[in-house]
Amino acid sequence: MARLSIKTKTLKHIFALTGNQCAFPDCEHELFDGDVFVAQVCHIYPANSNWPRFDKSRSDEQNREFSNLLVLCYKHHKIVDNVESPYTAKQMKEIKYCHEVTFKGKPVLLNFAKIENIQNQIETFWVDILDVVEQENSIHEMARSIDPKLDVWQLIESIENDLDRLSDINSDTNDFLLKLDETVLPFLQNNGFVPEEGCPIPMFELGYGFSQINWDMRVLGGGNFHSEAKHLLRQLKVRIVESQVIAAPCDKTLKEKVTRLRGELEESVKTETYYD
Repeated sequence: MARLSIKTKTLKHIFALTGNQCAFPDCEHELFDGDVFVAQVCHIYPANSNWPRFDKSRSDEQNREFSNLLVLCYKHHKIVDNVESPYTAKQMKEIKYCHEVTFKGKPVLLNFAKIENIQNQIETFWVDILDVVEQENSIHEMARSIDPKLDVWQLIESIENDLDRLSDINSDTNDFLLKLDETVLPFLQNNGFVPEEGCPIPMFELGYGFSQINWDMRVLGGGNFHSEAKHLLRQLKVRIVESQVIAAPCDKTLKEKVTRLRGELEESVKTETYYD
């Protein structure tokens, strides 16, 4: 299940009842430092099964509704979303209710025009990049794919999986290399050959050892796992900076950074393919 972007009107509703402070009991941490958003929107029921309070019966749409969201400072968001978090969905709902009822009569009014414009730009970019993917796939079937529904943590998990597979390949290679003396030297000695010190003996010129290696996995698989991890990282960078731009819409450096990273992602879609 993927996490859907929160609608602008829902964000307005949430922030109007925050009092510009963290919803966690007795926490007075402000949500905005000037124009910069220095807190996080927290999900009571997360979209990812790896997080606490996950409910598989809930839909993506339900998970982005106002009733499932509250705003916390970084510290308390980390605490309630910890894998071993003691906070149940019921407790989180009580925290949300008690905080919002306090500010219901004096809502915070925020100007979301810039944020809404940025969100529209983000949606447009992901539509356009999918068009690029489709165009590349029409030219050749080995173009890189992109799934805009993957959230940051799902991208990270995919990257970790690819890197784990690379690690397995490297570990297998190391084990094989450690056994070269045990396999090659007896073969040479049985055939009456004793190598001199420093004499290079290309193992495979002797016609021995090819059957022990899955060359497709080493030459093709290793390269694909590595390049796929880099491709996912480019997507992840774009997602992270996009969220930073929403939090600080006036930051020119972030705007330049997201433009550059989007360009790098589009270039990788156009120029990089899977090894075959």
